[in-house]
Amino acid sequence: MNPKYSIEHLDLSAVPFSRRLARLMVLYGYVSLDGDAPDIKSFFISYTNSVTDGSSRYDLIRFTPTRSGQPVECRYQCDPGKLTIEADDGAYGSVEVVFDGYERLLFRASGGLGLRFHIVFEPHEQFMDRLDGDGTVYAAFPTIGAFLFKAVKGTQANNGHWDAWRILPEETNIDWSPDGGDLLGYVQYAYELVEQPDALGDVDVLARENRTDFDNWASKYEPVPEKYAHLRLFAAYVVWICYLAPKGQVKTPMIYFLRTGGLMRAMGWHQSYHAMALWRDLDLAVDLLYSMFTQQDAYGMIPDSVSDRYVTMLAPKPPFQGFALSYILDHVGLDTLTVAHAEKLYEPMCRWATYWLTFRDRDHDGLCAYVHGDESGWDDASIFSKGMPVIAPDLAAFLILLMEACGKLAKRLGRDAESVEWLAKSKTMLTKMLRTLWNGHKFICIKEDTREIIDVESIAVYQPIILGMRLPEEIRNAIGRAVYDPETFFTHTGFASESQKSPLYDVTYGSFMLGMILAPVQLMMTVGLWNADQKEVAAANARNILEAALDVGPQTIFRSPHQKNPKPTGARAVLPPMKEGMRWMPGGYGSWGAGVFLILGSLLWHAEQENDVRRAAASAEKEA
Repeated sequence: MNPKYSIEHLDLSAVPFSRRLARLMVLYGYVSLDGDAPDIKSFFISYTNSVTDGSSRYDLIRFTPTRSGQPVECRYQCDPGKLTIEADDGAYGSVEVVFDGYERLLFRASGGLGLRFHIVFEPHEQFMDRLDGDGTVYAAFPTIGAFLFKAVKGTQANNGHWDAWRILPEETNIDWSPDGGDLLGYVQYAYELVEQPDALGDVDVLARENRTDFDNWASKYEPVPEKYAHLRLFAAYVVWICYLAPKGQVKTPMIYFLRTGGLMRAMGWHQSYHAMALWRDLDLAVDLLYSMFTQQDAYGMIPDSVSDRYVTMLAPKPPFQGFALSYILDHVGLDTLTVAHAEKLYEPMCRWATYWLTFRDRDHDGLCAYVHGDESGWDDASIFSKGMPVIAPDLAAFLILLMEACGKLAKRLGRDAESVEWLAKSKTMLTKMLRTLWNGHKFICIKEDTREIIDVESIAVYQPIILGMRLPEEIRNAIGRAVYDPETFFTHTGFASESQKSPLYDVTYGSFMLGMILAPVQLMMTVGLWNADQKEVAAANARNILEAALDVGPQTIFRSPHQKNPKPTGARAVLPPMKEGMRWMPGGYGSWGAGVFLILGSLLWHAEQENDVRRAAASAEKEA
């Protein structure tokens, strides 16, 4: 077991110490990401704050244990309930850090240890003594908020000084010193005026409560095979800390992709992935399915993404919600969905389907088209190699399932006529897709304005497998054979996004969907294959991904097979390689891959259960 992915020993360079609904977090990593800078690491207090330029102040507040006012070497152990930092200077001493609510960190030190907080300010930021007689100070950051520092047991001192010419506080240390060997203090966050709390929780009680909250969250997920059980808990932790409270533009709890870095936001279809993984908590699953509809505009469109700071409406993500609801209903049954659940989802999903039928079927042929790469989620896929707009089979499949979902919800609400209408629309589009986009061997795309055929080897043209048994057997079998070929899509780390035989295959120059192995591709293809009775292929791919995760964790992106004779395709480097010598920003693990891992892990668990049943039946028959 790779200890980096154990929740009993969380690696704070990979994931933050945080908790459900909190944006506040603790990280551990390099003081400078420049590889030429000194090799110095520190703990950081940071805050998930989305800004439009994608920047991230992961190093907002540095802190380190001290003894007699001097920093000491230390080691740490962290689990979902508590971070413990132990002195490594030959003498006893520890610092314990817990969450007291969602916006307060509580620190308790023993063995004579103190703490030093260090802040490097930017222009127009602020550091100020509250002058309230107890040494309380705060640091304020215009786009983030303010942090109040107070030593409750022990003493607090600082060297803060205002630099008038640079319009900022000088680099500032806040030192907490123990009283009688012990120390207790807190850092309190608030976006506007930060007030001292009326009371503080008990460190030990808070640690247990926070750990119990995580354990309850983790219990919502289905089992995975025992070999990967530790990764199940790690993935659950990643999602747990990315489930953030409403703030700013975010109107309901949502699961952010990242807590640090350039993608600190909730993506339009990610909420549905997580709803699928959390189907055993049906209320939560429905809330996540609904969450992006809180941003739905007057035309029925929902955004690409939303954060506390901004909503991105340039292009929506694909209409994935029907596939997600179909998956959930396959597990719980339509009758388990309450009337309240159905009422919450029905009108928004109908408006969402109507948006696509109204604004993306511009030639009125019964099939919709993408007009932007981002609408597909596969930004630079080869299906767009001849330009826009593109009638694509994956979009048709999404809409078939979305309209079917609308029909099922209408039925649950007793709106029978509307149910019949939506189900008929779904079947009509399925018939149209098969007649227009299936060439007898594979699905193809069509350029909507010129009717030019786009015959490429993108995984997107095999994605209609999400329709499962709605597809004819010959098509299901053809897709299963095509993607199970190790010379094309099937690799030891998942399905490639472009066939390895394609002249456009590119895993060298930073393209996104021209060969890269992406978690969402694995989700759709693997679940679709399983539902299409291509279970051998589905289970084999799920196992490959879980095996790869043993080494690198439940990633969003897995390593692709090397490119033979790489040649530049001219594609923009969507994911350019890290500049030589640069270091990774801490806390960069994403919830996207974690949610997909939890779904595929449960699928493999079910596959193994079915195999056990078959073996037992065969053994019993043999003995008889």
